Amino acid sequence: MKRVERIEKELEELKIELMRLEADRPPYADDVIEEDMIEAEKALEEIMTGKVKPLSVEELKRLLEEDG
Repeated sequence: MKRVERIEKELEELKIELMRLEADRPPYADDVIEEDMIEAEKALEEIMTGKVKPLSVEELKRLLEEDG
């Protein structure tokens, strides 16, 4: 009987841990798909290796104004 009680206690602790992990997950995590992650990793690698220059805040604002 003690074994069953120990297993039930462990199960309850795991359920609590799962709820905590789900609460800590970023809100956008469900919307990110594998292809987006691959594209983001490639872009970061290109920025880090100097193949692509990231936009400045001013450049980004200008592009957003042109687009919107």
